[in-house]
Amino acid sequence: MSDPVTELDEWLVDTAAEWPSELRVALFNSGERIQRHQLAGLVRNEGETGGTFKLTSSVETRDRYRCRVVDGQLEHLRYHQLVIPTASDEFPNGEGEFVIEVPEAGSESIPSLPSNVDAVSAALLLAAQKSENHLSSVWSTRVAGLDEEKQRIKEFLTQSLASWGLRDETGMLLEGPPGTGKTELVKEICEELYGAVPVTISGPEVLSRWVGESEATLRRTFTKARNSPVPVLYIDEVDAIGSSRVNSTQDYTAQVVSQLLVLLDGIETKSSRGPSSEPLKVIASTNTKETLDNALTRPGRLGDGSLSIDRPDSKVRSAIFHHYLEIIHSAADALDEELGRVVCEDPNKLPHTLISETERYTGADIEILILTAARTAKRSGSKLSINHLTEAHKAIEDELPTESAESKH
Repeated sequence: MSDPVTELDEWLVDTAAEWPSELRVALFNSGERIQRHQLAGLVRNEGETGGTFKLTSSVETRDRYRCRVVDGQLEHLRYHQLVIPTASDEFPNGEGEFVIEVPEAGSESIPSLPSNVDAVSAALLLAAQKSENHLSSVWSTRVAGLDEEKQRIKEFLTQSLASWGLRDETGMLLEGPPGTGKTELVKEICEELYGAVPVTISGPEVLSRWVGESEATLRRTFTKARNSPVPVLYIDEVDAIGSSRVNSTQDYTAQVVSQLLVLLDGIETKSSRGPSSEPLKVIASTNTKETLDNALTRPGRLGDGSLSIDRPDSKVRSAIFHHYLEIIHSAADALDEELGRVVCEDPNKLPHTLISETERYTGADIEILILTAARTAKRSGSKLSINHLTEAHKAIEDELPTESAESKH
């Protein structure tokens, strides 16, 4: 009997050069992404020595769908996932999943996948292990429609100008209304790049009525971030601790801002490096950029990059609707035939009225609409339909969209 992996040799010769730029991998335990791994020596088969994980049973194959917005156009993408059950002492419960994700079969760069998925997974592992290129991570499922913003943050975190003799960007400010996905976007990017979420703190959590405690909390948080395998610190609602000292009537406000400035750009900060010798990257978010102290927003602190994340336009809203519907389709196959076609074939099949009537909705608002519709469908024992979405919109239209503070005055 011939070896199915050997039968794939010719196929791999023709395509292995394409895998490094197309192949995505991730390691999961109990559904949670636990760690970023290179593939070399990662998986071993029964009876083999070396490596960290071993295959435990047959491979499962499944399709996932994603929409992205590029240059104002909505693109519908299909991915094949090979889910490989694994065992390792590194897992809390001893078992996990190794996921390999490739673009839709039949594209110019990737030929049709052979039908033997076990052989395919072994062949892909072999091809990936021989590759010296850095592999991308399986898509996270936190946000949708913010692809250009996501690329800008990825560039901030990964691109270095040190070889040109210039300093790296170390601070970025995200601004925009609440519910537009700023926090989830940072977490998703760090999951894909590093396999874990960054050290995160919210501005209001820093504030204390005790003298010096707020500054001490900031120092501890920065130290924790520098010692983390993820070289990123995320400060949510930075306006709570970074408001302008000129307009402040409280002495402690100036002290907290001064401490934050020192941690961002002080002498000790410039000489400090984390475990990977990379400079700590700080990303902060706010709904009210105009209230921040000018010293915070200058270059070298949070002014290296300012990224505005606004309420989604019609294309982005379509991608967000597709995002949540795809999760339901993948997790429970609980969409009716019409919504199933929206997920698997064409997100533009969503009624135009549903997209137009949610004009000022944020991603968080759309999630509430989906949750409301899903509760109604589940209560009635039926699959989710467009009618459920329409009725949910009518039910919550007096409460949503969530308005920004400016629009209420």
